[in-house]
Amino acid sequence: MNVRALVRMTFCNAASALYLGIVAAAFVFELAVVLFGDPGIVGVWPVLLTAPTSLVVVGAAGAVWGTGASAWFLFVAPVVGALVQSFALGALWSALRGRRGRMRPAQG
Repeated sequence: MNVRALVRMTFCNAASALYLGIVAAAFVFELAVVLFGDPGIVGVWPVLLTAPTSLVVVGAAGAVWGTGASAWFLFVAPVVGALVQSFALGALWSALRGRRGRMRPAQG
């Protein structure tokens, strides 16, 4: 798989674009609430939208660095999770479209 196919599956299809748009909206909302109001528990939404991949990334960081993992990693983990899941959605979208394109109409 070349870089072009990787980028196409991650960003350039309807399923991945919709998913990344929802995750980006959650990040923008979180940033707005942190800057202009009381954040409370709003920071959990990006993590929940990118679960289970982001939880695996956070768990791996906890296994490597223990409790000494820096706070910036809590921002990076959902971003990595969103990109991995966007690629998986793109691959699924591509597989389903490829299968639909190869099916023949019923003979009748």
